[in-house]
Amino acid sequence: MTVRSSAFNKMNMKKFPLILVLLCSGLILAACGSKRQATPSSTMLAFCAAIQKGDAKAAVEYLDPEMCKQPEAKQKMQGLLAMGISQFEKNGGLKHTDILEEKIEGDTATLKVRYYYGNGSTEDESTGMVKRDGKWYLGMD
Repeated sequence: MTVRSSAFNKMNMKKFPLILVLLCSGLILAACGSKRQATPSSTMLAFCAAIQKGDAKAAVEYLDPEMCKQPEAKQKMQGLLAMGISQFEKNGGLKHTDILEEKIEGDTATLKVRYYYGNGSTEDESTGMVKRDGKWYLGMD
């Protein structure tokens, strides 16, 4: 039994670094995912990053889940976001986003946002946010 136990320990010791790396990677990925919606500003910037990539499916994940409870509603919101993305494209695409102001009041917030387009134009907007289950989402005003 000592021989088998020793061989088993050697095999486990060889796998230990791999297991440790996989475990740490999972923890890092989980932490990064939650940081994207840790503040109203981080949620808005993650939403805008999805818009910049033209990914309406990813962008809809940052919208208030209460708006997207029904599968049809989520698909409709994806369609609306896709139309919005095409509007951005008419201005040369969304190139950059600045958060000008963030006001948090309990589980709601208001952001003043400036969008920079590829054609050199800018647009300022006020956006309402809502916090649900510890994560911030874009709400509809």
